[in-house]
Amino acid sequence: MTTLFLTRHAAHMHIDSVLVGRAGAQLNQEGRHQARRIADRLACSGISAMQSSPQLRARETAVIIAGRTGIPVEIAAALDELDVGAWTGLSFSALRNDPLWQLWNRNRGSVRPPRGESMPGLQARIVRHLTEIAAADPGGRIAVVSHAEPIRAAVLYVLNLPLEEFWRIDIAPASVTTLLIEGDRAELLALNEAVAA
Repeated sequence: MTTLFLTRHAAHMHIDSVLVGRAGAQLNQEGRHQARRIADRLACSGISAMQSSPQLRARETAVIIAGRTGIPVEIAAALDELDVGAWTGLSFSALRNDPLWQLWNRNRGSVRPPRGESMPGLQARIVRHLTEIAAADPGGRIAVVSHAEPIRAAVLYVLNLPLEEFWRIDIAPASVTTLLIEGDRAELLALNEAVAA
């Protein structure tokens, strides 16, 4: 059985104010501190491999973890953030009154961001990727640095919950969610664990 430590990137200057999507965002001071705490936690978990989303905030988090664990970072496009299309870089306050934004937040399974990626598409790519890396490293302990939406989509899949239930799954910055995968069987071991200060 392969253990996957799904780690959301640490905090950046736009956290909770801007829908960054696939735009660049560097870790802030708090985020660098959070990443060091994640590194300490994963260094004690015996990780055997590490992959990261190509986004800067995820790569920066992964590099800090790599510095502590000595495990090299492999960049994996399948771990990328949801492509939010025309909403990329907009503030949440600007989106609040957008009827399509409101509809998307009620119907994640059937509505997509304008010129963006659907949640079913995101879920299919993240689940396929996690299954593939688990199959390639049976018994491995793999750290995966990604984003809230891909991690949330994977958890909803494992729990057999519809995408519309996304609001039930909190994935905080610098949190670790642990999955066990073997073949077509997956189990949620821990959800949204904050790393102790």
